[in-house]
Amino acid sequence: FCEISGYSKDEVLGKTHSFLKHPDNPPQIYKDMWRTITKKDIWKGKIKNLKKDGSTYIVDAVIVPIMNNQGKIEEYISLRTDITELEAYKTILENELTHSKDNLEDKIHLIQEYEKTIDMSAIVIRVSKNLRLTFANDKFISISGYSKEELHEAYFYDMLIRGNKNGANIVRNIQKNPFVNM
Repeated sequence: FCEISGYSKDEVLGKTHSFLKHPDNPPQIYKDMWRTITKKDIWKGKIKNLKKDGSTYIVDAVIVPIMNNQGKIEEYISLRTDITELEAYKTILENELTHSKDNLEDKIHLIQEYEKTIDMSAIVIRVSKNLRLTFANDKFISISGYSKEELHEAYFYDMLIRGNKNGANIVRNIQKNPFVNM
């Protein structure tokens, strides 16, 4: 305790723990703590404290009421683990995740807007190497006259031959280069 807080034994013996109280801690935490331990139950929680120099440290605390033979509380023993560094890393990771999440959400939104724009202005289809239609946008569906159900996994070759006299040439070009623009 002395090493973490910066106080000597002489400075803390006989004092209540309240001189360590950090203003960031909500008052309810102390009410809950005292309610729990005065009912002879064990309290567990994280507490932010002030060091002698005014800096902050955070502990994961367990406070155990110690009873005498008559079942009355004699004293409390507090077991504390310094988790200041862990909490700092946690904050850094949370900030990174929030930033990453925001970036990801922005990117997803931009992709959706881009797809919407393309969908409204251009015919877009995706054909696998075995010439199955794997995607067709709404513009293609409306111009082609086929329904989504008819297009799902349809053979692109059959569609082109039925609807386009140059279909065989287009199919050969796609087989050579699946990234051909039509």
